Amino acid sequence: MLSESIIGLTQTDEVQGAQAKWNELYEQYYERHFAPGNEEMRRFRKSYIILFHILTTRTFYYMKRILFVIATLAIILLGLYFYIRTSNIDVLDQTQDVASSTVDTVTIDEDATVIDTFTTYSNPEFGVEFTYPDGPSGYVLDESISANPDTGLVHTIVLMRAEDAENSLPIDSEGPPTITLQIFNNTDNQLALGWAETFSLLSNFNLKTSDVTQSTVDGANAISYMADGLYTSDNVVVTQGEHVYMVSEMFTDSESQLRNDFLQLVESIRFIPYQIPNSTPVGQGKLDINAVCEGALAYMTFPDGESADVFVAECKEGEHPEVIEQYKVQMSLEEGVAL
Repeated sequence: MLSESIIGLTQTDEVQGAQAKWNELYEQYYERHFAPGNEEMRRFRKSYIILFHILTTRTFYYMKRILFVIATLAIILLGLYFYIRTSNIDVLDQTQDVASSTVDTVTIDEDATVIDTFTTYSNPEFGVEFTYPDGPSGYVLDESISANPDTGLVHTIVLMRAEDAENSLPIDSEGPPTITLQIFNNTDNQLALGWAETFSLLSNFNLKTSDVTQSTVDGANAISYMADGLYTSDNVVVTQGEHVYMVSEMFTDSESQLRNDFLQLVESIRFIPYQIPNSTPVGQGKLDINAVCEGALAYMTFPDGESADVFVAECKEGEHPEVIEQYKVQMSLEEGVAL
């Protein structure tokens, strides 16, 4: 029994010794194989904690600033994109509007000619010609032989805008503005100013609203002035040969095309050769010395009326031959004309 107990104790000791040996070997094995790994794990965790700390503190601060800058630039670029896109659309719309306007401007009506043409009116009987625009946007010419022995009126030419001529006017209504050329006999061989003063009702000289301007038309003596009546009018009176030519234009707008056409018509007037009714060539008749000397007062000045009367008397006596010669030049008379 005792021996069996001893044997049992011995076996127990051997088991315990073997277990202790196994534990020692395991610790050595663990230290050799697992302890370094645990240390590396600890170092990794430590590094991860440090990195996380950095990211959540200073680095993250800078990253937030960078992200803010990037977001700001994105917003600016996006705004510029929409601004440029909108501007391009506006420019395109304006370009289309201009293109449409240009097309409307150059569109030609197939039923009408939009370009004015010019016609030359010539009348050898009264020794005058001029040019004027005709066509749909020009003028329609109408003339009449309206002889009046009391006024000396022998011919009338009226230019009316084509668009006005096409429109029928109501009864008893005022007519549209026109350009009118009236031709009178200059029986007294007066200069333009003298005739206008003598026949003030015909020349509207009594209604003039401006100063009288002395000038020439194709080298002939002329005056121009404005007058007021049914319409405001521009008036030019020209004396040439044995006729007086009065060109008038009535207007309602001082900037109207009618006024420009009137001035162009006056500038285009040319005096051509003609024969007077009794077949005596112009420039070979007799001069009225009274009309010549008295007409000279129109372009001369004197201190008083008495001095003017003395000059006229001397002129009639032949003491101022320069007056006669100047009159012949202004009236385009030949040298052989008699007094």
